[in-house]
Amino acid sequence: MLAKSGHSPSAPHLRRCAWRCSLAVTCCAGGFDAAVAHASRIMAPNKQPRDRKAILEGLLGLLPTTDKALGQVSRGSLEALHSMLSLHGSPGLRHLAFVALMRLGRQAPTLFRKDEDPAHDATEGMPPGNAFV
Repeated sequence: MLAKSGHSPSAPHLRRCAWRCSLAVTCCAGGFDAAVAHASRIMAPNKQPRDRKAILEGLLGLLPTTDKALGQVSRGSLEALHSMLSLHGSPGLRHLAFVALMRLGRQAPTLFRKDEDPAHDATEGMPPGNAFV
């Protein structure tokens, strides 16, 4: 059908589509924990950063961005994502693993955190005037 239309998808494109579909089926059948475990399994033999990035992007597309019910996520799945933060040399992979961990933890995927104690003043104890002079 694609050949008749003049479009010939490349093998990497078809592989990425197959990974996304297998992640979606796994997530529907077994939940987010199964999807994270499946992503780890299909990433193991794929050493290309582009392939690993596509797998993690497919996983992120399944994770909710809000406080929707995620169900239980096993420690093994979290450890697999955490290991991606330190093992891979690609900053893009580390970023995607960080975002996945933050979403699974139901937190905003940012390093910025508001001060939880509203009574605490950041300028408390500093000399008056410009502290940088």
